Amino acid sequence: MIDLEDAQQIIPASRHAWVKLRLHSGHEIMDMNHIEYRGYSLDAVQHGPGWRVHISPGPRLLRTQPDHVAAATKEEAFAKARAIIDHHLLG
Repeated sequence: MIDLEDAQQIIPASRHAWVKLRLHSGHEIMDMNHIEYRGYSLDAVQHGPGWRVHISPGPRLLRTQPDHVAAATKEEAFAKARAIIDHHLLG
């Protein structure tokens, strides 16, 4: 079994790339700077003293407005991005 730390040592990812590995158990590991949420890709990059998360739509989804958010922490930026997607899909 391989964990995220081992995977990052085997296949280092750049700040703008993400790595997805399928484990024997069927679970996927993603780089901590990329997540998939309700059909959208969220990519976090360090931006000045904080973080920026870019929101990219899946193949059959429309772009959100705004298409990125900034926050002091990565977790806060991901939370803001998820809220934008939720509002966009409900609206």
